[in-house]
Amino acid sequence: MKNRVTYILTSIFISSVLLAGCAQFPFTCLNLAPLAGFNIQDLKQAARENGREKVFSMPYETAFNKTLRILKDHSLTIYQSNLRGHYIVAMNFNKQVNTTRLGIFFESIDDNKTKITLGSLSTSVVQTGEKIILEKLK
Repeated sequence: MKNRVTYILTSIFISSVLLAGCAQFPFTCLNLAPLAGFNIQDLKQAARENGREKVFSMPYETAFNKTLRILKDHSLTIYQSNLRGHYIVAMNFNKQVNTTRLGIFFESIDDNKTKITLGSLSTSVVQTGEKIILEKLK
């Protein structure tokens, strides 16, 4: 009996994969990045929709390194930083759940101008990040 159930379930799974043809099979359920906190797409979306941004007169790498220093000076956790990916993710803001993330996205406008955009699922973290980063970065 157990072999028959296993056979039926296996047949259904294989059939669904084969019948999908050229359509993509939704393996997104196997993507553990969002659960592990490695996915920053939600922060990018929040930055586009309600983020705060400011343009600074400094090269991209200088802005990136100064931002890291400001975050460290405020004892914030730098969860991820990717110089080539143009982003930093910081956590551990006061009066927030310690896993609330702030995405800091960098865009090099030219050799001496960099746009920084902040995004989070928490508007209060964006406001705090604005005070800590955008107002203190010089």
